[in-house]
This record gives sequence, C-alpha cells and structure tokens, in this order.
Amino acid sequence: MLEHETILAGLKNLPAAPLVLVRILMIMDDPKTGSNELIEAVELDPGVTANVLRMCNSTYYAGTRQLSTLQEAVHRLGMRTIQQMVTMRESESLLGGAHEGYGLAAGDLWRHSVSTALACRLLAHRVGYPRVSVAFTGGLLHDLGKIVLDVFLRKRYQEVRARVEQGATFQDAEREVFGVEHADLGARIAEKWGFPESLMRAMRYHHQPEEADGDNDLCALVHLGDSLSHWLGVGLGRPGLANRFAASAVRMFSLQPEDLDRILIELVEKFEETEQSLAA
Repeated sequence: MLEHETILAGLKNLPAAPLVLVRILMIMDDPKTGSNELIEAVELDPGVTANVLRMCNSTYYAGTRQLSTLQEAVHRLGMRTIQQMVTMRESESLLGGAHEGYGLAAGDLWRHSVSTALACRLLAHRVGYPRVSVAFTGGLLHDLGKIVLDVFLRKRYQEVRARVEQGATFQDAEREVFGVEHADLGARIAEKWGFPESLMRAMRYHHQPEEADGDNDLCALVHLGDSLSHWLGVGLGRPGLANRFAASAVRMFSLQPEDLDRILIELVEKFEETEQSLAA
C-alpha cells in the first residue's frame, strides 16, 4: 500500500470526536439556535461545565459575584464567548500534545491554534465578517490534520526539509513526500467527525484560500489569521516561515499594511490575556 493510502486508511481508526465539541460546532453553524441549546450541549459533560465556570470566575472574567450555573455564565458573558471558551478547552485535548515531526513541544501546536483563532476574531471584527465564532473556530482547528501526519513526518522529515530548502512551501513538500498534506487531512477528519462544511473548507484551504469552492471569505480570514500567528512567532516549529502568503486574501477585504500592523499589535495583547485566563 502506498504511504498516502496508509495515512488515509488510518483516519478510520481515529477515535470519535468529543461530543460536546461537535454539538457546539453545529450550534455555531445554525443561526436559529439559542442559549438553551448551548447550555444543554455543554451540560452533556460535567468536566466541560466545570472548566467553563472556572474560567468565568477567573480574574480575567470575574464580575462582582461568583457564577455557579451555565445560565448565569451565558447571561453575563454571552453565547459567543461561552462557545469560544468551550471550543478552546476541547481543542486543547486534541492539539495539546507534543508533535515531534513538526518540531513542536507539548502545547506549542495548541498555542499556535489559539493565537490564530484570536487573530481570526480580530480580523472578522475589522472586516465586518458576521460569523465571528465560526471564524474563531476555523482558526482554532485549522491545523487539525497535523495530529495525523506528525507520526509519518517524524520518519521522513529530512525528505520534506530537502524540498523546502529547494524552495517548496512546507505543505507542498508534505504533498510531494506523502501524497497528501495536513490541510487536506484536517478537512477529512472534520468530515469524519461531522463538522460543518464551512469548517471543512477553512481547514482544507487555509493555505490556498483562492482555491476554495465556497466560504471564500472564511478561508481567507483563516489564512490571514494563520499568517499573523506565524508573524507573532507562536508555535512555528519546523515549518517556520516556509509558508506562502496569499496577497489575494488581503485584497479581498481591502486591507492595508497598517491594518495588519494594528491587528498584530492587538493580537499580542489578546494572546497574553487569553493565556492568563486559561492558566487561572
């Protein structure tokens, strides 16, 4: 069996997606849902519920009194914030380990994903993209495919590196060596786990947003958020700066260099605040 066939066959053995995460993503994708559906989804897992309440009562979010129920948390912070809290915590279990093939220590991939998600949120606000939580989650999960490809990359990294040194982007080098790259794998995982189609596209096209067959604005936002996170220097690992920047994504939103500079400065602040809130 060719290696790419082995890689794709391995997707069948992935464990089921975290149930709460799938429910939250479906709620985000359906504008008709409300706070009751969100609360019911989170309450499926007492551990997730406890984590949300702990974060809501941290120094960063705390108000005049401690919160003891999800209803109070949603009332104080709003559905969007609670959704983003849950997706951050659930993604940590997926992305938080070490990924030696990519040269990433434990927590590095997750930190990069969080900073990308925050950048996507800032960009969505800046350009008036209405589905802010979807953009945030697209940024958070964009590199999901790395958790599968990492095992194979450990064995053949030198081949990938040789192609990068010859001028290939890291994802092109992955495709040349393995017949598949992490963005496509991420989309395949999302499909297997029943994620919304918009998130599948964001994962598949976050390096080539101009090739997307729908949700082009979301794919462009995630591409820009990923680029900003790399410029910030969070979770670079072996791919480093061997990524292609799509100027078309900037033109789509009529962004100027100074717009990106301002967002990058704000991202530094938001990332530091978020790390503090997650560590509380």
